Amino acid sequence: MRTRLVATGAFAADQQIVHRLFHLHGERRGYPIDLIPFGAIEDPGATIAWPPDRSVVMSVAGYREAFDAAAPAEVAPGFVVRVVSLPGLALLKLIARADRGAADPRDAIDLAMLLRRYHAAGNEDRLYGAEIAVLEAAGYDIDLAGPRLLGRDVARISRAETKRTLLALLDDELNLERLSRAMAREMGSAPDPVSLARELIGQFQEGLQEG
Repeated sequence: MRTRLVATGAFAADQQIVHRLFHLHGERRGYPIDLIPFGAIEDPGATIAWPPDRSVVMSVAGYREAFDAAAPAEVAPGFVVRVVSLPGLALLKLIARADRGAADPRDAIDLAMLLRRYHAAGNEDRLYGAEIAVLEAAGYDIDLAGPRLLGRDVARISRAETKRTLLALLDDELNLERLSRAMAREMGSAPDPVSLARELIGQFQEGLQEG
């Protein structure tokens, strides 16, 4: 697929990242497009190794769940694509953070945004209705109920082995400290952004265990 897309002249291959293409706008490179195989092609442990020498190994844990939970969206007449759900995105961000390492803060910053805004992403009616128990468990603080609900929703779409992987990542104290400090970059206005990050992660973890 990668070879055929490049052959159209509408895409250019990234010279550093084997799975990345750029859509071309004339002479300029446009949006990056990552082609990630997963599912039956995975190696044991939910990983893939890139050809030709298979020296670059990438985790694809959670990709199947995120795909299955994706929502169809018609982006042009007759052209429907599957768009990742917010729980699917949170799942992928946590896995990517572990895979890419602490040196890259992007996944942690994105995760912070999801945890802080999930209640406002069409979920307030759920928290005051069918999911009132989540709001109650968070002390009726909707800013804390959001990440707890997100944890439950991630658990609902996750296979048992993926859920165990996520909980193990969040139980690792060194990983948790690094994640909290990276997330704090998205919480600059908070009096103690690191403590707030840990509190949000804690609520997410509780929801993940409950779900």
